[in-house]
Amino acid sequence: MTPRPRPLLGMLLGLLLGLAVVGLLWQLGVIPPERTVLFGITALTVALVAGLLTREPARARGRYTAALVLASMLGGVALVGIPELVARGSISDGCTLEATVGDTTATPTGTTAFAPLDVPADGVVTWTAASDSPIAVTDRVAGVIIGGFEIPVRTLTGEAAPETQEISGEVAVADAITWIQDRAWLEPSGVYHAYGSVAGGAAACALDGYVSVAPAGVFATNTLVILWIAVGVLLLLIAWGALAVRRSFAGATRDDAAVTGAPATGFATGGPGEEADAAPADHIDPVPAWTPGRRSAASDDTEIIAAPAEDRVHRASAFAPRGAGADGGDGGDAAAPATEVMFREPPVVEDEPIVEDEPLPEDAPLDEDPAADDGEPEDDAKERIVPSENDAGPEAPSEDEGSGPRP
Repeated sequence: MTPRPRPLLGMLLGLLLGLAVVGLLWQLGVIPPERTVLFGITALTVALVAGLLTREPARARGRYTAALVLASMLGGVALVGIPELVARGSISDGCTLEATVGDTTATPTGTTAFAPLDVPADGVVTWTAASDSPIAVTDRVAGVIIGGFEIPVRTLTGEAAPETQEISGEVAVADAITWIQDRAWLEPSGVYHAYGSVAGGAAACALDGYVSVAPAGVFATNTLVILWIAVGVLLLLIAWGALAVRRSFAGATRDDAAVTGAPATGFATGGPGEEADAAPADHIDPVPAWTPGRRSAASDDTEIIAAPAEDRVHRASAFAPRGAGADGGDGGDAAAPATEVMFREPPVVEDEPIVEDEPLPEDAPLDEDPAADDGEPEDDAKERIVPSENDAGPEAPSEDEGSGPRP
């Protein structure tokens, strides 16, 4: 089994998860989807999920590098949008705008992404705009800014109105939400970076600011419900992908261990017909090398039994011919095993009395050989052996002689 990292799938799921998270923060009224927020959170989720579904970048170097390149590009765009995130609202020179909600009056330059103008969902906003020079309004544009891009929501174009330096009006928040929901099916809420402009002839006024329409709850609108479901589904898909990648790497590790002969980890589990993890192999100590001069010492509890004193000693030898008796004759008792050799004390042999030779007659010639009288020739080359007075003669043979092993 080969490992199967999925960096491209992680990149896609991370991108979708980042967009869903930004949408939740937007609709819950936490922060608007500015360039830094949108691209920064998306870059972070792409890098994290791609790494989670890759585990070992060396296994998919090219695909993982592509995911990191995309995350780096998104992060670079997020860094560029930092000045916009901390900036205040703006309005063209020579133009003014005031919006009043209940007892609160605000101007575009008095709002920020972290301090927007709070507007209740059932409230009414009264506004007044003025210009230093008269304007004959022909075009009106209103929209929102998402990720640094202007998205127009309503555009009006008509015949030139009479020139004027001041105009005013009011907007019911509930009617505006219904108008948007009828066209987009989604019920809006949250923080918005709104922009608008009026133009007529040679004069024009443009402005942008931050407005917040807080939802009644975390599941108060259909938009929030859809975003929560999207986040939950994406998290489940990411968990499934991470588990699948982890299993592929674990299977590859077990296969490598089986090929190389290394002991696998874990215990054998599973029923009949099911694959089970290999049990760990027991460690076997190597057999020590044989040493020629090494002998085992006799144990202390070895008992040595003295051989009985018998007249006849049975001895067995591996060199004795088959069928030979203990006394060396043929047809005797079978030889005893080599391990059953008994010894006894050698018998005491008494010395025989020394018999002295009779003295020769005095008139016998010493240089004559007795064998010459019998007609045998005299051999001068032979030396005559004359026994001495202390010579006791040959020793009588011992009873043990001839009983030993024969060559």
